Amino acid sequence: SGFTSAKAALSALRDQPENVHMVISDLTMPDLSGLDLARQMLSIRPDLPIMITTGYSGALTQEEVQSAGIRASLIKPVVLETLANAVHQHLTKTA
Repeated sequence: SGFTSAKAALSALRDQPENVHMVISDLTMPDLSGLDLARQMLSIRPDLPIMITTGYSGALTQEEVQSAGIRASLIKPVVLETLANAVHQHLTKTA
């Protein structure tokens, strides 16, 4: 499923955590940043693979990404092949 609201995505995870297999989120969103969303989601499902996209390469440090539990950060525009490889890599780690 896709969501246009971080709060709606978080609510869906709370309601049915077993139905979420991966999260791909933008860093900058209304209400919750991608980092805050990741932290809250991982408090519910610590094993959940989360990737963050951002349009600004200097927006995140590797330390911020790792400390938030995010598996990967991708710079927009994301090439489809790069996204597919990242999804495959992180889904197969949890399988």
